Amino acid sequence: MMKDVQYDAAKNDLVFVSSEVPRAANLIDVQLGALTYAPEWGADKAYFLNPDYTIQAECFEAHLLQRMGYWGINVAKFAAKQGKFCREMLFNLAEPDGGTALMRG
Repeated sequence: MMKDVQYDAAKNDLVFVSSEVPRAANLIDVQLGALTYAPEWGADKAYFLNPDYTIQAECFEAHLLQRMGYWGINVAKFAAKQGKFCREMLFNLAEPDGGTALMRG
């Protein structure tokens, strides 16, 4: 599991915290190829926002899940709920199991 060190004011000490959720949020937020130091990091949102592409929500969801899997972010559960104008996607993350199945080479 990815860990970060943060200051906890209540304990007045440094503590370890899981960084999987911020890491997944960053992956979804960054456009694929936008970072010069890590061009392979991110999701290709521009492809799905192209006016020539008829977007299908399931394709975009599958792309996000594939990108998370590629980078070793363990999605334990995924659910999507369609609202009147927006689609809400909920990703429940789990700690990596340490196995090598589905790991990138």
